[in-house]
Amino acid sequence: MNLVWQKSYYEPDRYAGLAYLSPDDPYGASVIKNNQYIFPNGGDFLTGELYQIASIPGYNPYSYNQDLTTVMSAKRTYLGTDDTVEVIFALAVSKSGLGDLKNSVLKAKLLSGAAIESGDVDGDGELNLGDVIYLANYYLKGGSPPVPLVIVGDVNCDDEINLSDVIYLANYLLKSGPDPCIH
Repeated sequence: MNLVWQKSYYEPDRYAGLAYLSPDDPYGASVIKNNQYIFPNGGDFLTGELYQIASIPGYNPYSYNQDLTTVMSAKRTYLGTDDTVEVIFALAVSKSGLGDLKNSVLKAKLLSGAAIESGDVDGDGELNLGDVIYLANYYLKGGSPPVPLVIVGDVNCDDEINLSDVIYLANYLLKSGPDPCIH
């Protein structure tokens, strides 16, 4: 998930994030200080400064507890006069923690029609044995459903979550089996 998020200094469970939902990776993401780039300009960016910030590749964080803005840019694409490119961003806010923010971003991704990768059923951002155990608990013992969306538990794309998904995910992680599907 290409997500840049900020946590509120005053409300510990409040998060805001900007996500890049297009299939490729974003070109760059920067977190910048408002008192340096926005407030001196009457609450707006100067065009040259915004272009310069958006032209920086990679992730460029600024992590102090201040009033900040996130800038994210798509990769550079050179188009002909009749070409188009679609880039999808989502802005999300959560009052109940980072997990809820990530859930909102995945819902936005699903609504946008962008592909959803399956397998990270515990929603921790990693695909590992914890996901196999989580999925087995869900299917065999009535445990918590896959998060942030149940669809991420259908790792073999048969439109069901069952024991075959648990086995499929275990084979992928332990025996270099086929990759989990993309919905």
